This record gives sequence, structure tokens and C-alpha cells, in this order.
Amino acid sequence: MLEVTLLGEITIRLDGVPLNRFRSQTEIALLAYLAHSGQAHNREVLADLLWEAGSTERALSNLRTGGSSYRHAKNDRGSITSPSTN
Repeated sequence: MLEVTLLGEITIRLDGVPLNRFRSQTEIALLAYLAHSGQAHNREVLADLLWEAGSTERALSNLRTGGSSYRHAKNDRGSITSPSTN
């Protein structure tokens, strides 16, 4: 189960294990926002909301990176690494 604590220090746990190696505060904000709202969101709206990129295309790229970081954290239970290039 995903647990997100937003008061005080932000903590994110999956099945009791902290997910704490995100690449940026914005990636943490994305996960907290999605967990709190509990509903689907338009990708372009999320990207523009969280990233002040010069273009929607760049913001969408950042959003994909954030999603990838969460998937890696979920698989590694707290450790985010770059995808394998093999």
C-alpha cells in the first residue's frame, strides 16, 4: 500500500518501505499530488502545472522521467537508478 505523509517532512512509503531517492522535489510533488487527488489527470495539465519548461513538449518529457523514477522506486523499494541500457 502506498502511504504519503504531507504534513511536516514529506514521506512516501510503499508497503512500509520508504521511497526516498527521487531525483527532484518536483517528482515527489507529482507523486503526492496524484496520491492525494486519487483520480486520473490529463498529462499536459500535470506537466504544465509542475514544470516551468519553455514548452509543453519539454514539460511532458519531464513528466515521463518522473513516472519512470516512480516505477524504478517501486521495483527497487526505495532506490532509484537509471534504466538499463543493455
